[in-house]
Amino acid sequence: MEDHALTPPAWLERAVLALIPPLARETVAGDLCEIYESPRQYAREAARTIPFVIVSQMRRNLNAPALLVQLALADALLGPMTAALLLPVLLLRDAWQPVARPSAHDAIRGTMIIALLAMIAVQALAMNVNLMLSTGLNRANWISLYFFGFLVAPLLCILRTGLIVDSDRRTEPKGDLAAAYKAFRLRARRHNIVEGATLVVASAVAAWWLDGKAAFLFTTLYLLTAIYLLWRGAPAPLPADGDARTLAVRYATALDARRQLRRFLWWLWCAPALLALQQHAGHNPIAVAMAGAATVLCCFLLSAINREHGGRIREEMRALERLA
Repeated sequence: MEDHALTPPAWLERAVLALIPPLARETVAGDLCEIYESPRQYAREAARTIPFVIVSQMRRNLNAPALLVQLALADALLGPMTAALLLPVLLLRDAWQPVARPSAHDAIRGTMIIALLAMIAVQALAMNVNLMLSTGLNRANWISLYFFGFLVAPLLCILRTGLIVDSDRRTEPKGDLAAAYKAFRLRARRHNIVEGATLVVASAVAAWWLDGKAAFLFTTLYLLTAIYLLWRGAPAPLPADGDARTLAVRYATALDARRQLRRFLWWLWCAPALLALQQHAGHNPIAVAMAGAATVLCCFLLSAINREHGGRIREEMRALERLA
């Protein structure tokens, strides 16, 4: 009975846990339980501690280049006011990064929900006769849009399943850490050379394909990123005289830096295509609607890729901690 009295009520603990970012949840919740005296004191300490934890996680997980690309995309597609309102949402999303990859069941269920909403939107669009007449499409072409909605769910689920299978095929680092890190470093350098050269070509394409400030912004970003990748994007070599713990910590740091870099690069590659899609849709209602749907689905897939990749990297980092 005495131990029970020194434990916060289950409902209160669940509420506090939901407010703590996942990456800091175990540590902060344990500290709050250690100093527990009463529900009022527990709630007061949680209210005092959690805001600082959230700000700390926002700072620790901030990916400034990726955030810049996302805000530039939001500014171009939705306007500066919406982009400003989206900034705290993006920062909070970074703070609430999951500890691990989602289960296959949760990943497919979330994909099905998004696909169902997209299918309903497309089919509702196809049933608008006035919109059909305003676009000048004949009835046969318009009805084909209705049946296209049914393809959204299986397509998204196939892509999401591919991400899950690809992540499951990756192996955790084990055995000789120095050899594993050397192989990782060589792969990173090879990818950087190929991607950096491709970005130089893409900068010219972006300057020709995009309009106005978007062309200048993404051409500049492509060139600066290419210089970084070709110059110093690869992980640094391991110290020759380091012990196992030093090697594991350095390896984990390099993995996390690679995760942040990949997250930025995925957004950098997709953002100009989404902008060009919106710009070339013009004022045609059906083209604008389809471009908007493609943008939403692409952002969903980018988030899924980042979640799978980030979760897998954290699994590898935990494996390195066990080896150390």
